[in-house]
Amino acid sequence: MHNVTIIRSSSDLAQEVWAFCVIDFQIVLESYKVVARATKRHTFALDSRAIFYSRLSPRNSTVNVDKVPLPEDVAKDALQQVISNFTVVKEYVR
Repeated sequence: MHNVTIIRSSSDLAQEVWAFCVIDFQIVLESYKVVARATKRHTFALDSRAIFYSRLSPRNSTVNVDKVPLPEDVAKDALQQVISNFTVVKEYVR
């Protein structure tokens, strides 16, 4: 399974983070979160009031998967990152 993370900055102090994984030849949304920081000197962190979705722990999610925004450019970037990791070989080597 291959994981892909897409990060989009909405401002200097906020970011949206999408994480995807490949399951049965489908790119599936694994998690989505909006992270923020107090100033540029601080690191990005998930606030207790923040928007958060996790496929593996839906009880901890603050939004349902239907409410998660998935812009077309994010979906295309995820697809391109997955495709870029494929290689064609004659024989499988571990």
